[in-house]
Amino acid sequence: MMHGMDVKIDKSGRLIIPKVLRDRLGLKPGMALEVQEQADGVLLRVPAPQPTMAKIEGLWIHQGTAQANADWTSVLEEVRERFADLPPDELQAMIDEACASVRAERFPPAPISFCPPEPL
Repeated sequence: MMHGMDVKIDKSGRLIIPKVLRDRLGLKPGMALEVQEQADGVLLRVPAPQPTMAKIEGLWIHQGTAQANADWTSVLEEVRERFADLPPDELQAMIDEACASVRAERFPPAPISFCPPEPL
């Protein structure tokens, strides 16, 4: 591991990470990096990968971009088989709870502010 390298920032605020370091860390053009301000400088790091699936209220919910080559027919058949014995009202309740949970997480209620009417 290298402990220090000098790099320069150009007029646009860009810096070039040396090729040997890009290769060692697997950095590719267009890849997002996390920037953290620290007391003694700046830390660049590859962000931790986020899972595209999350289990919410017992159901797996896809939270990313669907793969273009995914076999959705097989996925749907597997889900249908897994929940085939569940009464429809229970299945709907599970779906409703999972959807409400995702909605609440992604779209929290906006604070309500009151603006008095303008005088006439």
